[in-house]
Amino acid sequence: MGLLDRIFPADSRGDMERKSRSWTEMDFFGARLEDESTLNYIHEGYKENPYVYRAVKLLAQGVASLDITVYEGRDEMQRRDDHPAARLLQRPNPLSAKASYFEEFVTRLLISGRAYFETAGPDNGPPRELWIPEPRDIRPIFSRSADGFIERYRSDEASETWTPEQMHMVRLVDPDNPLQGQSVIQVAARAADVSNYGRKYAHSVLKSMGIPPYLLTTEGTMTEEQKASFGEDFATRLRDSFERMRSSGVTRPQIFDGMENSEFERLGMSPGDMDLLELMQQSGREIAVAMGPAPELLGDPENKVYNNVSEAREALYTEHVMPLGNLICGELTHWLGEQFDFSDDLHFGFDPSGIPALQTDPEQKRKADLEALQAGAITINEYRERQGMEPRDGGDVLLVPSQSMPLAAAMVSSTNGQPE
Repeated sequence: MGLLDRIFPADSRGDMERKSRSWTEMDFFGARLEDESTLNYIHEGYKENPYVYRAVKLLAQGVASLDITVYEGRDEMQRRDDHPAARLLQRPNPLSAKASYFEEFVTRLLISGRAYFETAGPDNGPPRELWIPEPRDIRPIFSRSADGFIERYRSDEASETWTPEQMHMVRLVDPDNPLQGQSVIQVAARAADVSNYGRKYAHSVLKSMGIPPYLLTTEGTMTEEQKASFGEDFATRLRDSFERMRSSGVTRPQIFDGMENSEFERLGMSPGDMDLLELMQQSGREIAVAMGPAPELLGDPENKVYNNVSEAREALYTEHVMPLGNLICGELTHWLGEQFDFSDDLHFGFDPSGIPALQTDPEQKRKADLEALQAGAITINEYRERQGMEPRDGGDVLLVPSQSMPLAAAMVSSTNGQPE
């Protein structure tokens, strides 16, 4: 029995394989043929750049928090948690719950520009499991006569083929290649490079004790052995000096014999000369513009776009997380809904009212309701209802803004006690 067979054993009923056909042992040991551009986005973007990593995390975890499930109706939606498709999303496969599943899916979608849903289940009937294959392993086979232009999916790595019913691709819009999708990191790649190289340069200068590269010029001629010996001696003395300075706080001047009439000329620039900190901050702001989250959510409070973090998070959800969630829900309804025989009233969706980032602060809401009451916009009982209190007799009246008294009493007072 192989490693994958031990992790994903065959179903005892024999009607399905309880494992993803796109997963091979190479996925566990890292032996795969890699797509160079996607690898760059993963390693130089997501794994090395804190701004890119944070932006992808915010978006992926935001979609994962939407609580996507099956709903019935369009205007007045009702949750259908008892539906088999909803139960499938609660635990898509033995390794993932719903939140972790969608976080991984959105992460791959943002990095690669495309992501795939893969089903595992019986040949007849709805799937029992959902998996997320590595996008670099999957090759869509296109045909003009196929529905949706995709005839089948192929993995040369796993030597497997899927029909459009067994696998579905979700992609971000790429005008140059609309059938493949564009990574969001591609737009931010140059800014990410500036940020990465800036940190690497600062790190290198720190490792060299703050000394940029120098050129040594002498009046005499040095042999190759003398040059090599001087270079080693120079590096050794600097390291020793740095160790003494770190241990005792005192450094010593470096003196070399036979180096009269020599001149040191600096080749590199210090981080201060380059305004490196400002340059890296600017690259972080460009990454924020390209990927969506506001700069203050990526750790740049000096370039705030919103008045506070709450407004920034609200904008993140309304402008980026919810559209991504709607994209995924629409694709699931279009593809997976057919396999569960969805009626026209059934669809995948989420309830925006359950998103914490979109909820009004309770104290702010109370103040707003009180202002509405004092302005005569709502009745006393409407105000009490909004505050979670029971209505009271005689409370279905409006208050006059100037005197904060019932409107009927104000009318009687204005006519000398004679109502009109």
